[in-house]
Amino acid sequence: MAIDRRYMLFPLISAALWGAMYVVSKYGFSAVPPVAAGVARCAIGGLVLLAALRITGGGQFRAARRMGPRLGFWVALTIVAQFAGTDLANAHLAALVTCATPLATVALGALLLGERPTRTQMLGILVSAAGFVAVIGGGDAVDARARWGIVLLLISAITWAIYTVDGAPAVRKEGALPVSAWSAVWGCLFLIPPALVESLFRHTVFDLRALFVVLYLGIGATALGWYLWYKGIERLPAWLVSLFFFIQPVVGALLGALWLGEQLTRSFVLGGVLVLGGVALAAREP
Repeated sequence: MAIDRRYMLFPLISAALWGAMYVVSKYGFSAVPPVAAGVARCAIGGLVLLAALRITGGGQFRAARRMGPRLGFWVALTIVAQFAGTDLANAHLAALVTCATPLATVALGALLLGERPTRTQMLGILVSAAGFVAVIGGGDAVDARARWGIVLLLISAITWAIYTVDGAPAVRKEGALPVSAWSAVWGCLFLIPPALVESLFRHTVFDLRALFVVLYLGIGATALGWYLWYKGIERLPAWLVSLFFFIQPVVGALLGALWLGEQLTRSFVLGGVLVLGGVALAAREP
């Protein structure tokens, strides 16, 4: 498909919002447990997106409604794995590990959408993979707890890649707004059962911190982030949109160090450079 460079701004902003999301969610997990935060995120985001859909005139959007349950399932699985993984690991490591999403999206895009990577893009994938090995195996405070977090974060990266590619045909047919809205609504419904289980072990503290966390997750990371992400999918190949994930570790690392006092070790920096370099190489237009 033809590449409209103007649409690159949309996934760029999304990735920056999500990089900050890891720090915000890590900061707020003492008040709002991971799955409860996911329910609030999808509920608020879904309401905002549905309101925007109504304001813009609405419509039947049969493809978006039909795909809603399936995309909502992938969203729910992504959020549970993502937030639980971030809770076990740390913010800058979480932002970096989930950069595996571009790698999975390239493979799925080639298989399902016929959007095949070039040799340059494949080289970028290999360089990024070397970066993951450097980070995970480099002794970057990766204890047993953090390693489980990494496993969950890799699962979230793969399921988000499935969400990106699976929803692409509906987005290109009916637009980003209805597909984002219905996937958020169904994601909220799928998240309610695990949230009820979580509530037996962890309780939500209703204070200003909790309010800030859920509002950012719902409005910034979900309503705006998901819409802009799929807006990029409207006019760009899925693999190119996914590669804007390289903004996440930059934002996540900087905010994690400044806000949470997390240390950026040499192994993390080395792996981060390899990941960013590989993703940037793969993002070059053929």
